[in-house]
Amino acid sequence: MNMKNRIELDGIAVCNPKRVGNTVKVTIANNRYKRLSDGSSEQEALYMQVTCFNQLAEEVQSSVQKGSFVSVEGRLHMSAFTDKAGMRQEKLEIIVDSLSVMKD
Repeated sequence: MNMKNRIELDGIAVCNPKRVGNTVKVTIANNRYKRLSDGSSEQEALYMQVTCFNQLAEEVQSSVQKGSFVSVEGRLHMSAFTDKAGMRQEKLEIIVDSLSVMKD
């Protein structure tokens, strides 16, 4: 059975895109507000790395910059690696199918 792995996320680019070969990566922040028991609200930020390939990578490289408001559609991907200290690390990222730069 084929299961769904789809995500849509709006956020703000926290850095300029970085190119490595035919890949472009950029981190976006998605902010949400939650109500606290005393009635006040608190902001939470989720930081996600988004990865684009080929033609989409070129378009993102030329149209996204730090501070851009973007809307992303894609799938979640988890990879594992061993860091310099020999510890196993896991990284969750979005493999992008489409990315739009939104106007304020």
